[in-house]
Amino acid sequence: MPRLLRSRAHHGSSASRAARWPCTLLLVVLLFSATAEASDRRRQFPEKRIKPGTRGDCSARVLVNLVPPDSTYAPPVGGHLAVLQGPAREPRPLLVSFRPDDAAGTPSPDPGSGLTSLSRDLGRAPASLLLFPAPAVTAPLLWRSSYVCQPEEEPGGGLFGFVRAVAPAAETLLVKAIEPSDQSTAAHLDWLGSACGESVAVTEVANRFDLEALISPDWPDQLPVLCPEPLPAR
Repeated sequence: MPRLLRSRAHHGSSASRAARWPCTLLLVVLLFSATAEASDRRRQFPEKRIKPGTRGDCSARVLVNLVPPDSTYAPPVGGHLAVLQGPAREPRPLLVSFRPDDAAGTPSPDPGSGLTSLSRDLGRAPASLLLFPAPAVTAPLLWRSSYVCQPEEEPGGGLFGFVRAVAPAAETLLVKAIEPSDQSTAAHLDWLGSACGESVAVTEVANRFDLEALISPDWPDQLPVLCPEPLPAR
């Protein structure tokens, strides 16, 4: 009888393992699928870390999200983000916003529309580097940086003559899975963080972030590193 009980127990254990196997396999497939989808989204994201320029001093002003050239970035836990602001006769306020990425292709809401998950006006500054804490990234986020320009500068008008007051944006996809290019960028951002309240050479910044072609004679030799109050947690 004990031998029979052991046989039955062994059979039950085997049956239990067999029943769990499809669930385990399904979980592995789902995890692999999610990872592959996130990787594909990263590869397909347009290179928009540099704000496109249009007419007007504000809209044409250089603005760059300091991330890898492919415009995607996985910040480390407790890491920072930074933007590079170019020279301007009359600096305008900088607006940064973060919203969940819609990989289905739905147009991103305007940063000033109130539809963003997190949005903040970081004030105005001359040519400079602005550093701030990265939000927690548990799922892909779309990070947009833009200047709040005077309405009369923006071309096009619209219904009843209203125009947008927000210039074109620099856009970056923030993701969770870290790649080698992210580690290099994080090291450069740590370098900037060590210079908060001081200045760094514009040539060094351009070299570290592959922006040599963007620097023109009207840029100052030194750029202040500004570190405002932390952004609230997402």
